[in-house]
Amino acid sequence: MKNFSNSDDTGSFLNVRARLLKKMRATNVSEQIAALLHETFETMLEAENMSISKLEKKVLMADISAQLLNELAVHMKSSK
Repeated sequence: MKNFSNSDDTGSFLNVRARLLKKMRATNVSEQIAALLHETFETMLEAENMSISKLEKKVLMADISAQLLNELAVHMKSSK
């Protein structure tokens, strides 16, 4: 496997990154993750038996999703 950490490989790394990102976007991975987060959020919110406004729900969902995705990114960067 090629080591992309060398400074002379930056163009290659960015090229591979761009190609992989394009392919992942084409598979709608973001929509799949969003659907899973939304479904889980709704299930958990229902289990809490809470009644909140649509705006509160939207803000809470966005906040929780951002936190979870940030934690995931940190985890992926630190895992071997």
